[in-house]
Amino acid sequence: MLCPSCRAENPAGATLCRLCGRPLGELVAGTLFASRYEILAPLGRGGMGAVFKALDRELDEVVALKVLRADVAGTPEMERRFRSEIKLARRVSHRNVCRLHDYGEAQGLRYVCMAYVEGHDLKQAIRERSLTDSPFGIAEAVDIARQVAEAKQISGERTTNFEEINLIAHELRGQGGTFGYPLITVFGKSLYELTKPPCRQDDASLEIVKAHIDTMRAVLRDKIEGDGGEVGQMLFKALKMAIAKYAPPAAQ
Repeated sequence: MLCPSCRAENPAGATLCRLCGRPLGELVAGTLFASRYEILAPLGRGGMGAVFKALDRELDEVVALKVLRADVAGTPEMERRFRSEIKLARRVSHRNVCRLHDYGEAQGLRYVCMAYVEGHDLKQAIRERSLTDSPFGIAEAVDIARQVAEAKQISGERTTNFEEINLIAHELRGQGGTFGYPLITVFGKSLYELTKPPCRQDDASLEIVKAHIDTMRAVLRDKIEGDGGEVGQMLFKALKMAIAKYAPPAAQ
């Protein structure tokens, strides 16, 4: 089967292109996948595959169905990571982590069925808020960053990068001076640089993110203006110590 987008050859019966991950004309609204999930609408597409809004006919429940690209899911390393993260995700129950319902393979493709959460992703929310008179405030942005970091730490998710945190840091570095907290701008810029791709996505990286969040929350909690004087120097010192402890030499 020839992909209409990238012209790659695909096995007969495939529903997504093995190279670009685009539907091959079959996985559209109304399609029944894995003899259980009725495709309702596409939600997004990324480097690992596509995500669809679907109806679980067995449970009569709307779910999010992530269908992995065949070339990505078929490698031994990805197979190991896939199974490991599935096992971990099934043990996690947290308000900031999407629940996993089912996983398997059908029509030559691996899939993951997750809870469907109505709403917008962070990138869309930031884009929409930037077009209004009420962009994200500093406290709100710092709290979102904390929630994202907490979710990543609890779930053990390592297949995605720190795009969400990097987006928030981008917002923070431009708002500190506007709201009278220049230290937020400094710490936000540091966090932005350290979470730019390609960045590490391990436990040490999360500790660095948490150190930045802690310093920014201290600035807001104590209403530290200007350079913060002696308190500001203490925050700088604590942050530098955390970076020196957890970051590789090239990132310090």
